[in-house]
Amino acid sequence: MGKINFVEFKKTLKETRKFKEITQSLKRGERIRVCGGNLPFFSYLISCLFEEIGKKFFIILPDDLKAEKFFQDLSTFLSDIQIYFLPAPEVFSEDRISIEMAERVKILTFLLKKALSITVTYPSAVIHSLPAPSTLEKSELKIEVGQDFKRDLFLRKIINY
Repeated sequence: MGKINFVEFKKTLKETRKFKEITQSLKRGERIRVCGGNLPFFSYLISCLFEEIGKKFFIILPDDLKAEKFFQDLSTFLSDIQIYFLPAPEVFSEDRISIEMAERVKILTFLLKKALSITVTYPSAVIHSLPAPSTLEKSELKIEVGQDFKRDLFLRKIINY
């Protein structure tokens, strides 16, 4: 079996007619649906498209296991890019906030920013309603080191989210 030079492979891929068509569609803001093939190839394809397009990507895969694997593969190809994995919210009691819910809030806050990023998720994670960007911006609480903050106000802000 011969060696694969990914730099040469990427160059060859980007010169194909189909890659150029997909790139142009995405630049026009059109959505695409990619089917068939395997996840490692698609994570590589998405990394190439992302480098070419320069826009945010929101990728929905069929289930949490495929989404997590895709996220890991994508992180390998695009190590210097913000890549997020949006988990489904867990049911939680009023006395604790789940790690998944905290991660969702963190990711949704990052998505409000203009930085380029890729978000990978799955249907059950996005089927739950997501807050409007304006709601997230209003509920954002900026705290600086050394800042005095009233405990009750802090708790009310967190609970009312």
